[in-house]
Amino acid sequence: MKTTEQGVIKEKSLEIPWLSLLTLSGLYKSVYWLERWYMVIGKLKHELETIGSLLDKHIVEERVEREELAEKVAWYEKNINPLSWGKRKKK
Repeated sequence: MKTTEQGVIKEKSLEIPWLSLLTLSGLYKSVYWLERWYMVIGKLKHELETIGSLLDKHIVEERVEREELAEKVAWYEKNINPLSWGKRKKK
């Protein structure tokens, strides 16, 4: 602060207008929310990858299970089906 004959003169570096304070606080909040948004997007991508891998795993398991069931049905049709008994005798 400088003093003169007319009174006290404030330095301009200490004068911060309210508009610039609001601008800085708004900028800080927007950066904070952008960081949170990017964090949520990153977690969402990770969860989507997890869901995709689980879905692939279940598809493979279901395919194997269906093949096993098809083999069992074929065996039952061959051995228990009365219509197939005549075919075995001819062989």
